[in-house]
Amino acid sequence: MRGEGLCATRGQRQVLRNVSIDIRRGEVLALLGANGAGKSTLLSILAQEGQDAHTRDTGTIFINGREAASQSVREQARQRAVLPQGSGLTFDLGIEEIIQMGLYPFPEMDPDEASALLQHAAQTAGVMALLDRSWVTLSGGEKQRVQFARVLVQLLARRHDAETRYLLMDEPTSALDPKHQHEFFRIVSGLAHQDEVGVLVIVHDINLAAQYCDRIALLADGELVVCDTPERVLTRENLYLTYGIHSQTMPHPIKSGKLLVVWE
Repeated sequence: MRGEGLCATRGQRQVLRNVSIDIRRGEVLALLGANGAGKSTLLSILAQEGQDAHTRDTGTIFINGREAASQSVREQARQRAVLPQGSGLTFDLGIEEIIQMGLYPFPEMDPDEASALLQHAAQTAGVMALLDRSWVTLSGGEKQRVQFARVLVQLLARRHDAETRYLLMDEPTSALDPKHQHEFFRIVSGLAHQDEVGVLVIVHDINLAAQYCDRIALLADGELVVCDTPERVLTRENLYLTYGIHSQTMPHPIKSGKLLVVWE
């Protein structure tokens, strides 16, 4: 999946300026940047979300080599799943109903296969104990894990197809405690490296990105500062350009081959 020459204007403000970015099969790409840098706008453009009268987006999105604009909503949904920052649900539903939404692009799926997939996704996301609950009874972290189970269903429904599947996520761990944050990223890493999903994740915790992501993109004032491996991206100079604060990057004291960023 690739976005080329992406620009975005919100009202009178230009939010993105000629950003091009690749989401590669079998990799986790973290998108980092300060508040207001344009991260969520970039993700929404890649996800082909609708615009309103006050927005204007330009550029080209390719999904598996084809322009997204030439594909129907269902075609896109069969190739990529989106986990937004908020749930968007304004009414109550059962948890199983929400997870089943991941099957909407796949009406042809055998019922027994679909049932097994739902159970697998719920187990993987750690929400089996929530299946008898209703949406309004859940905490923020539980809601994020249920929505993650939904996108797992959507991604794994066609895991044996030749075309690459993509996962786009906007701050998916914001309501999770440290245990569930690390569990979440271990699952996402497995999706990329074992199931060959291409993942883009917006995250504020730089050290989570350094530990679990294959590449990191830094965005500042709507422009791409750098996109490369953690070792090449997480330098004092790049982080200052992105966040305006000094830092030190050092070898992780526990995780061999990983980096740790400390803010001064």
